[in-house]
Amino acid sequence: IQLSLSRDERFQQLLKLCQNTPRQKNAKSLYSDLDFFVLGALMEKLEKKSLLLIWQDLKAEYLSQTHFHFNPDHKPLYKTSLYAPTEKCLWRKKVMRAQVHDENAWALGGVAPHAGLFGRIEDLSAFGLLLRNNLFQSKNKNFSSAVFQSFIKRSLPREKGDWGLGFMLPSQKNSSAGEQMSRRSFGHTGFTGTSFWFDPERDLFMSLLSNRIYPRREQKGFVRLRPKLHDWAIECLGV
Repeated sequence: IQLSLSRDERFQQLLKLCQNTPRQKNAKSLYSDLDFFVLGALMEKLEKKSLLLIWQDLKAEYLSQTHFHFNPDHKPLYKTSLYAPTEKCLWRKKVMRAQVHDENAWALGGVAPHAGLFGRIEDLSAFGLLLRNNLFQSKNKNFSSAVFQSFIKRSLPREKGDWGLGFMLPSQKNSSAGEQMSRRSFGHTGFTGTSFWFDPERDLFMSLLSNRIYPRREQKGFVRLRPKLHDWAIECLGV
């Protein structure tokens, strides 16, 4: 991606690269950002506006009381000291702080369909409650319970992967959800150490924010700790 181009031009360049990438079937699901790049392009085409404007409209409608935000062109909205540091990046030659860690999102100017959003634990919890309410009772035409149910159903045979449409499902072994959450649970994990899981059988939402890759991504301790934290929380709550 040519960094001298504007954010929108970079995104279009990335889409052309995706279109020219050979496609082939695979026996298992592969973790990739390509589907979210395509989804972002589809949203822009349908809404006839940029991803940043789409996000701002969605935030105003559903999450107006939160501090969720992108940092376009890597200019932080708040003081840099308020952001957790992530990795000491070898090619960006600095500790990443107040700038998105994800390399593709960084190349896209900090606004991307798969990464780049900053927020607090309170904001992530508010998002979890939004998901919970829409799962159980929403009739909003844009975010109905029926639509949301389709996104958390298994989209692949178990032998191919533990995924819904955009959400993780508990894997049979070594799930980041731990051992206690029900099979109906769904969640999401981020590379830097962010995650949330919701168990509809317990009506329990758990969110975790960490900077597990600080100062380097080779550290794996938090990956082993996370499922235990979920299990311990459930045991302490007695649910």
